[in-house]
Amino acid sequence: METSRLSTTSATANPSSPAPTPAVTSSDTSTLANTEAYINHGIAEENIGDFDEAIADFTKAIELKPDNAKAYKSRGNAKENKGDLDGAIEDYTKAIQIKPDFTLAYGNRSETKKAKGDLDGANADLNKFTELNAKSSQNP
Repeated sequence: METSRLSTTSATANPSSPAPTPAVTSSDTSTLANTEAYINHGIAEENIGDFDEAIADFTKAIELKPDNAKAYKSRGNAKENKGDLDGAIEDYTKAIQIKPDFTLAYGNRSETKKAKGDLDGANADLNKFTELNAKSSQNP
């Protein structure tokens, strides 16, 4: 019996088999759902090492919803994994501009700055990451 790889659950069950690229409707009501679908597909692609496809999916999510900090942070991750450290820092920065309390974006940008040798910038981001984590643990 042949199984279909088109099932959207296949990416969850087997991370080496990403879900198909989601179809995008012209309906504005589905923009958020489509944005999340592209982000999820991009994460699946990144998990199997297809950084170019992941970046394309995250970029499509950004085109659909330009104020989605998660899409920028995720694209930054893929760019960092591909070796585009400057591009990663740009995306982490944009995610932070959209969502100033986005702890993961500060943490990721800190690590990327450290990898580039910008220790002062890395420490500043690490301090902000630590500050935000402390605040969030005080307000569960």
